[in-house]
Amino acid sequence: MGCGGVFESRSLAGIRLRRSLAGAALLVSLTGCGRNDSIPGSASGSSGNATSSSTPDGTSSGKPSAKRGPCGDERDEIIKAYKDLGIGMELGCNDFTRARHTEHFAFSDLAGKGNYRWALLRDPLLAGKDRGYGLDLWRENFGGARQINSAYRDPVHNKKQGGAKRSRHMFGDAADVRNVTRSREEWERMWTAAQKAEADYIEPLSGPCKLNCLHADWRNHDGDYKQ
Repeated sequence: MGCGGVFESRSLAGIRLRRSLAGAALLVSLTGCGRNDSIPGSASGSSGNATSSSTPDGTSSGKPSAKRGPCGDERDEIIKAYKDLGIGMELGCNDFTRARHTEHFAFSDLAGKGNYRWALLRDPLLAGKDRGYGLDLWRENFGGARQINSAYRDPVHNKKQGGAKRSRHMFGDAADVRNVTRSREEWERMWTAAQKAEADYIEPLSGPCKLNCLHADWRNHDGDYKQ
């Protein structure tokens, strides 16, 4: 019996005919043990390349997965909450920030009112207005200062607030902007401004905000998380 638990026959010089223990077909291979004889492209014949990481919506980003490990602070709790609540995200320590902001909105405006000092904030939400989309352009299109009711929410805080199980607030690319006058006229102006800022989703008037605010997000725009 040779390597890998197979019987060997040396009927041909320099070539071994290997018969599996299951009695399957004969395979011809060059002499030597430890060789990967998997069919190219098969699962067992992986080349060892890094697997693709997941984007916030659960699709493949095409980028190698970052090496993940304990952060040694409250980020470990946040990451655990994403897993415990079944939110399909592969997160690492460097995805979280305590400083990111835009020209018009400070980190404190964006980080939410949860229990943690860290937040996930994706590039599309924070894009400079020259990019043609994002929160700052939404503000500029409206024509004046705006207040954020809610941007990032950690999973625990989102659940307490009754947010959707896969709320975009947890993915860091959404904001609820306050309708100061609670009037239909202001709400419609905000809606038009968000549309011009290329928001991928704008909540209808029948949504949770009603006339109190307007939710918009950039879920389909490319972008990453950074510290």
